[in-house]
Amino acid sequence: MTRTGLAVTALWVTTFAAVVTGQSAPFACLLIAAAGAAVADAWDMRIPNLLAAATAVAAIGVWASFGFPLLAVTVALIVAAAVLAAYEWDLLGGGDVKFIPSLALAVASTGQTLSSALAHVTVLAVFLFGTAAAWAAALGNRHAPVAAGAPLALAAATVL
Repeated sequence: MTRTGLAVTALWVTTFAAVVTGQSAPFACLLIAAAGAAVADAWDMRIPNLLAAATAVAAIGVWASFGFPLLAVTVALIVAAAVLAAYEWDLLGGGDVKFIPSLALAVASTGQTLSSALAHVTVLAVFLFGTAAAWAAALGNRHAPVAAGAPLALAAATVL
């Protein structure tokens, strides 16, 4: 599949998922930005700053739509510390460090309690890193695009 075909497919799938599940406009924008980052990461093994910024803005929109819960910020900061540590150990790239905490903020915003927020972020992590592990196994190397699992992770987190 070509780069354009992959981007168009990701856009249609995420837009369809947002419409079918009745998501808010900020969450639909987050899904679309995540799909763009997933395509870019799968294609170039990098997430452009513009897509990371779009994801952050959309995540703030999702956070705002849930009433700016402080709990979500706490969870996002914990995730940010974890991905920074993974970056220091060369387990994640710089794009992932910019991208994943934004997703964590949005996903944790959907949780009503600390345990549900952490459960939603755990689903996010499982899909992000599970997709990357499957990708790496299929390619036979250890380098895989972590962001490729983002649209799946966001869709799964909304089902919880």
